[in-house]
Amino acid sequence: MQTSADDFNRAARGSAPTTRGRVPSESTPRPLLFDHMPRCGGTSFTAWLRAQYAPDRTLTLEGRGNAERVAAFAALSESDRFAIELVVGHASRDVLHLVRPDMLRITCFRDPVARVQSFYRYVRAERAHIHHDFVMREELSLAAFARDPRIPGAQNYFTYQLSRLPREVIARDPKGAVEAALAFLAREFDLVGSLARLDVFATEVAATARFVGDRAQEKSTQEKPAQEKHPGGESLVTRAMRWLRAETGDPSTDTPPTQPAIAHLNATDGTRGAPLDAETMAAICTANEADLAFFERIESLAGSRLAGGRCRVV
Repeated sequence: MQTSADDFNRAARGSAPTTRGRVPSESTPRPLLFDHMPRCGGTSFTAWLRAQYAPDRTLTLEGRGNAERVAAFAALSESDRFAIELVVGHASRDVLHLVRPDMLRITCFRDPVARVQSFYRYVRAERAHIHHDFVMREELSLAAFARDPRIPGAQNYFTYQLSRLPREVIARDPKGAVEAALAFLAREFDLVGSLARLDVFATEVAATARFVGDRAQEKSTQEKPAQEKHPGGESLVTRAMRWLRAETGDPSTDTPPTQPAIAHLNATDGTRGAPLDAETMAAICTANEADLAFFERIESLAGSRLAGGRCRVV
């Protein structure tokens, strides 16, 4: 379905929530933004996060059309934006300056070599992916996939997403790009995790965000906060924000989400199968020099804070 900012404005006109967002309390989770780095275990982690928050107060920035979603979200009034209590998706970084200031901001990384392997398998298997036809038609090997500039997600994805430096600058000065990425994390995020320690990260998130018990079960029996209603009976927050959520895979507001156990969050093992040959390993490492250095720094800082900021590495 194609949508635009005009579509959103028509849907939301006259239907803004009347509050600036609920005030967090011990009985409600802290508002949270999860910047989902692709192929880092984020799909299962997102499903777990969704179970903690009301669907009509969740903004999903996944899949195609994210630029329009971000633009539409930016066009909302502050009170409308602050009514959102959970933001998840690959484009969450683009709304950091738009969300309520008390949001807990988190993200998670994994070994860059394993991430590229996982990305390659995903693109080959997922026919709807933007690169699938090209990769299959060209019969790209993993080494060729990692080197191909037409697949930017295979080269220094972490450092680019965080620093937003031009890719040629990252390739020319990987050390500078790493410092820029770390500085952005220190300034803008609260918690950073690693896929290798996903259970520890999830436990820390649950404690910091005040997830109490199985909130998915609780929400099915507790009365939801009163919200202004559309004449048709639908929550105005739900009506105004419905199209902003991803068109596929979005939980129904009528179906209580399920909460996977923290210790069993699904994450594809990027190292399964035969070891990489020397040529393939060299191709991935060369194309991801900055990301490898960045991830090494993140791993070395586990249990401490990033210099010059509030961000803790779990």
